[in-house]
Amino acid sequence: MNNAEPSITFKLDIITVYNTLNILSESNIRNFRKNFSGLDVVEMDKNFSSIPTVGAAIEVMHYIFGHLNSEKSTVSSKKVTEIKHSLIHKLMPNYPYESYTNHELLKNYEIIQRPGFFEYQLDGELIKWMPDKIISIPPDTLTKIQIMSLAFQCSIFNRHNEAAKEIFKCIIAAINLYFNYFAKEVEQYSKCAEYLLPVLKLIEPESKLKMTQALVPYIKSSLDLSGQFSDLLMENKNFEGVKTLLEESIFSLNTHTENQVLAQWYYRTGRVYEETGSYDMSTKCYEHAFVLLPTHPTAAYHL
Repeated sequence: MNNAEPSITFKLDIITVYNTLNILSESNIRNFRKNFSGLDVVEMDKNFSSIPTVGAAIEVMHYIFGHLNSEKSTVSSKKVTEIKHSLIHKLMPNYPYESYTNHELLKNYEIIQRPGFFEYQLDGELIKWMPDKIISIPPDTLTKIQIMSLAFQCSIFNRHNEAAKEIFKCIIAAINLYFNYFAKEVEQYSKCAEYLLPVLKLIEPESKLKMTQALVPYIKSSLDLSGQFSDLLMENKNFEGVKTLLEESIFSLNTHTENQVLAQWYYRTGRVYEETGSYDMSTKCYEHAFVLLPTHPTAAYHL
């Protein structure tokens, strides 16, 4: 694996984030809720114990329970019950009892801590449960970032925007830590940026632009990821930034690059050339995109 060689140190100003009153983009949030297709419940259940804050854990639990109870759920009733018990068992011993005992979203479960065991209500049944005395292994920072990104999206779907803002702060702090002390290779930087992408899509334009620009040195080695982040720059009409990112990312092209990824690269590059007045270059890019992917929904339209 090649070592990443970023041209700048990744550091986002946490204080600035804290002081941004309207960090969330209301229009993007509306679109997110309108087009929402669901989150990976299995992944969230598996990594639930890696969630560092009780607020984020409760948002994830609230989303999963709501999903399991909905008509869209394809999970068997037996499995639904297993997952619900599993999540409550992961929640109770992993966070201070006082931090969740009076939480509004948990009131129906009537969780009570007794000497050596817990009591709770689930689906009309009183459960007494004794936690195992197992020494847990602290999760790695990248796993925390992954599950916190999902928790952020859960809170947005749950319509708990204030909770989302608090989770967002935790994500930024964790990413600063990961990029500056733990990540050493291109794949690690790229994976972290990939987890951050759905979060950036839901924040206000100025903060989104700053964060995307800070990530550019770390994502330019991935053709697919660069393309997805270039869409964020395009939203802000930062066409020169898009062009620079896309032009640098083409050096990551290899024999394993899928036609669809390369076609998207040509299409995005064509768009930015068109926006900056380079119409001949734009047409050439659209032609390449069309040859690689004749079914591309908009490439043919631009030719």
